Amino acid sequence: MATIPVQDAPTSVTPVTGPWAFVGAATATAVLGVLLGIAAPLTGSATDGVFHILAIIGWALAGIVTFILLGLHTAKDTKRRAESFYVGTRSQQTLYRVSAGLACIGVIITAVEIALWISKTVGA
Repeated sequence: MATIPVQDAPTSVTPVTGPWAFVGAATATAVLGVLLGIAAPLTGSATDGVFHILAIIGWALAGIVTFILLGLHTAKDTKRRAESFYVGTRSQQTLYRVSAGLACIGVIITAVEIALWISKTVGA
């Protein structure tokens, strides 16, 4: 005689939130990009060697790295929302938006500095 398998009692579902690592790293790279953008003019003129290096590194951090990290956060966050009982946090959403805003500011600052460096060195 075959036995019918009996399901166990329902297991408790623990709520999950979005991944903090990606949004934290994105905030750090955005802040670092803005700081490098602010530091570039403090090191000297646009024709100095350090000026364009700081501007380019700041642009890469604030633009490319930050938005890649925010994209990874969004992908992982969406996966967590679909898989389990998800509880969103206001602080994580706010940090995500702050990171994106700082990244935009950092890209604008460093892009202007890169354009200034190119105009001073190529046009000379």
